[in-house]
Amino acid sequence: MAVGMFESFITGHWFSAEAKAFWSDGATLQAWLDVEAALARAQAELGVIPPEAAPVIAANARAELFDLPQLAQAIAFAQHPLVPVLHRFEQLCGEPAAGCIHWGATTQNIFDTASALQMQRTHALLAGHLDGAIDALAT
Repeated sequence: MAVGMFESFITGHWFSAEAKAFWSDGATLQAWLDVEAALARAQAELGVIPPEAAPVIAANARAELFDLPQLAQAIAFAQHPLVPVLHRFEQLCGEPAAGCIHWGATTQNIFDTASALQMQRTHALLAGHLDGAIDALAT
């Protein structure tokens, strides 16, 4: 039996492959990393973290630098979805930037903001489809 909307025989056909891709594990990880990078850039600009940390964090905020099967095992072991991500992210960045990752943020801050990014990306896709349908109907 399906667990999520995308795999459901009832609702699975409501989503295009492109829309589903915005919510894949890799895309979710990338959204988390995008939020962490944006947070670091803002904090560096405000003097909360050293300015040289933000570019290092942003450069390593790439989902392809993470081994997803290994990450899945680490998440299952930790019983927390973000802690293993942050641990690997810190390894990628090295000190002193590693100590600035996730500074002052909560897991919920990252998850909520990342979900908003994913919704924004999905909305843009759907708006494009709607514009296409409106154009087709207008001609």
